[in-house]
Amino acid sequence: MLGMEHFDRQHLQLHEVLEEMLVAMREGRASTQMRSLLPRMRALIVRHFQDEEKMMAEIAFPLLPIHQTLHREFMGRVAGFKALLDAGDPTAVLQTVAGFKAWIGEHISTADRAYSEYFKAKQGPANT
Repeated sequence: MLGMEHFDRQHLQLHEVLEEMLVAMREGRASTQMRSLLPRMRALIVRHFQDEEKMMAEIAFPLLPIHQTLHREFMGRVAGFKALLDAGDPTAVLQTVAGFKAWIGEHISTADRAYSEYFKAKQGPANT
């Protein structure tokens, strides 16, 4: 991961809830399980994005505005997910959850890695 304990833990939690969603879909428990996992996923994402953006502001990370835009765009996708669930199209739900998981993985390996490297260069080894 990034070598930043606080954010690595949050990334792991996000990965776990998305994996739970995928398993629920595969096992045919989507309608009930997704409705309980969606608020949890949303809360984890909101908290994580807030924590990241606060830290980036504190270290004057120059790419913060771009990172905030990425976060807002992703939250827009998450906000539309409930309507997709309500529509009852399991294929679309499965593809969307898989897309969320892929987005998070890509975001961590690119955008988050950039702030991690900046933080470490500016602050030294991270203990967050």
